[in-house]
Amino acid sequence: MDRWGDGEMGRWGGGAVSVVGIFPYCLLPIAYCLLPIAYYLLPITSCLLPLAFP
Repeated sequence: MDRWGDGEMGRWGGGAVSVVGIFPYCLLPIAYCLLPIAYYLLPITSCLLPLAFP
């Protein structure tokens, strides 16, 4: 248990949790900036999509 808990899980958990924990916080401001742009581009995209893929 000690070998697994400290060695494997500690290395995996520490690395994965830190990256996964920080990742959404980095994307959050970007998502808030892109949300209105995507909302305004949605009708244009839905009109152009059939033209791009006939």
